[in-house]
Amino acid sequence: MSVLYESVENIEAVFPRSKERIAYQGRLQVLDSGASPVRLELKFVPPHPFCCNMPESHSIRGKSVTEIYVKLTKFLRRSGFEFGR
Repeated sequence: MSVLYESVENIEAVFPRSKERIAYQGRLQVLDSGASPVRLELKFVPPHPFCCNMPESHSIRGKSVTEIYVKLTKFLRRSGFEFGR
């Protein structure tokens, strides 16, 4: 498998009740083959929020960039964070 596209993504989310913010730095890759040719590898950027414990790293795989960002939104909402505000 070879990489067709790669970029660095800065992802920020907010906890609506306390207005607390978190950030992840991600590496988005689009591969030329495979069942899930798009992947996003996330690494947490400190400081940690007081409201909940977020994982230091997280990996998301999917068939398209759109599917990756839908899964990212669901991942953040499980902890109460809103993406893209």
